[in-house]
Amino acid sequence: CANTAADDIKLTMLRAALVLGLLALGAPASALKLPGSLARPPAGRGRATRPHRASTVLEVKHGGATASSATPLPSKKVLAAEVVGTAMLTLIGTGSVAAATFVTGTHQGLFQIAATWGCGVAVAIAATGALSGAHLNPAISLAMWLCRGFPAKSALAYAAAQLVGAVAGAGLVLASYSAKIVEFEALSNLARGTAAAVTSAPGCMFPAVGGLTCAWLEALQTAFLAFTVLSVTDESQPEGVKNAVPIIVGLTITALIGVFAPLTSAGINPARDLGPRLVAYAAGWGAPVFQSAWAYTVGPLIGAPLGVLLYKSLY
Repeated sequence: CANTAADDIKLTMLRAALVLGLLALGAPASALKLPGSLARPPAGRGRATRPHRASTVLEVKHGGATASSATPLPSKKVLAAEVVGTAMLTLIGTGSVAAATFVTGTHQGLFQIAATWGCGVAVAIAATGALSGAHLNPAISLAMWLCRGFPAKSALAYAAAQLVGAVAGAGLVLASYSAKIVEFEALSNLARGTAAAVTSAPGCMFPAVGGLTCAWLEALQTAFLAFTVLSVTDESQPEGVKNAVPIIVGLTITALIGVFAPLTSAGINPARDLGPRLVAYAAGWGAPVFQSAWAYTVGPLIGAPLGVLLYKSLY
């Protein structure tokens, strides 16, 4: 049993290394197709193999195809759900930060922002889970590919839809708070396009620690999130837990923000990070908004496979 478990862990690590390497090189979706020997984890770890039973949220959803059938790209409705869900969490989450930053007397403490973020995530998952599985995060789509048979092409399509949603959500925040941002910039003598002005770029995160430390902390947080998502959607869980997935994941986000936001702003989601940066860049803040951006993508893409390893070691 020990040898089988070790082989299982090695296989997962190999799959993670392959996808991260190919993604980093900009490989097309077809290049992410693995040979048959790597397509599925070996059966069992000293116990009877359990057939996987999909949940209504955070599970395999790709245009109606099953994991063992042909894998076309997800339908437009499925991808639209990922766009809408990611836009919702970005709008509510980064909007709460904008309110605290640009409107005096709003959200006096970190917990208020963290709780609002958690509510946004919970609502987004509940609203779109039946349509797309509500990944709403490229790192979660990666975890589902590594662990739940989610097709690689679908994971890439989901990631693209999530980025579109994050851009849309960030655009709505900018449009909503544009006047308050201009007032804030005038009072603080900030000129867009300068390094100092990034403090007024809505939704953009800049760590209070070094880049490498930020990447490590983002990996840690994402590993915790991925483990939680996989655990609460495991087929062994009672229906009560599965029905509470949106709330559980929202509380997880609230807890992570409460602990790690003072250090990294608790990104945990490459799409949620990059979307606001792209909007801010286009709105005149320029290249400075991409400071430390790599850590908020690399960290979660490393953390998700770590969360998978932890899940597989326990379940």
